[in-house]
Amino acid sequence: MLHSFDCATDGCGSYAGLTFDAQGNLYGTTLDSVFELTPGSGGWTLSVVHLFTLLSDGQGVFAGVTFDPAGKLYGTAIGGGPTTAVQSSN
Repeated sequence: MLHSFDCATDGCGSYAGLTFDAQGNLYGTTLDSVFELTPGSGGWTLSVVHLFTLLSDGQGVFAGVTFDPAGKLYGTAIGGGPTTAVQSSN
């Protein structure tokens, strides 16, 4: 196991696969977050890229994320919030 999610701060319920970036970091989703796992000498370190909040930007992330040719990360949520896409600053 790379990480155990606590549902309060970093997400809950992962249904999709993981995606590597060019530097070897892993990106994935839970029902309410997009996360990055960075490898290191002591194991993997988790960073939350985006934590969805139902009323402002959605919730229910059942798919993974993808990178465009420029290296920008994209993902979607299925419910709540306005109809927008979340884009990282990578």
